[in-house]
Amino acid sequence: MSPSIFTAELDSNKGTIGVVDSTLNPRLDGWLCHNRHKQFSPMRFTFTFQGEHNGDRSYHISAAEGWAYAGALVQSSNSGWVGLYGIGVVGRLVDYVLAANSRGPDPRWRMQTLADWDGDLKTLENVEFHLLDRYGQAMSMETYQHESISPSGEIGKRPTVSTSSADYVSINKQAQNKKLSFKLRDIRSA
Repeated sequence: MSPSIFTAELDSNKGTIGVVDSTLNPRLDGWLCHNRHKQFSPMRFTFTFQGEHNGDRSYHISAAEGWAYAGALVQSSNSGWVGLYGIGVVGRLVDYVLAANSRGPDPRWRMQTLADWDGDLKTLENVEFHLLDRYGQAMSMETYQHESISPSGEIGKRPTVSTSSADYVSINKQAQNKKLSFKLRDIRSA
């Protein structure tokens, strides 16, 4: 059975991949991260087959669950961070209009298998792969430095700036030596 649409959990050599689910900082919502992130939320992803080229299969990858995330496409930002786009009704409407007009980034991800795969959905859980963007860059895990400003509470005193860091999935030319290797878990036909 050749997979055209299926759902699965995405596991990597850095941990299970999910999303940041942050009610405190909506700017972080939907960015892909591993299960050690403080605001990690597990996610099932839908893989929709788009075509095949030189043995690599291309997929649209979207969130399969969650009222705020279901249907949101996995894409990369201009700065290379990977997350869910089209979050919420308004975001999905904007994505639909952009896709209909062929504008915006190409949301296809190429699955480059690291071992032979017979194309059968039943054997896919045993196959390790990289996910590549339209330029052939693989997803990697990068550290991002968050800065936060806290008021001092006293007149005339400067606010305090503190930093923290977290790891997020990215597409970064300089990080291609840190490619994430993926495997799919709990694959289900959609």
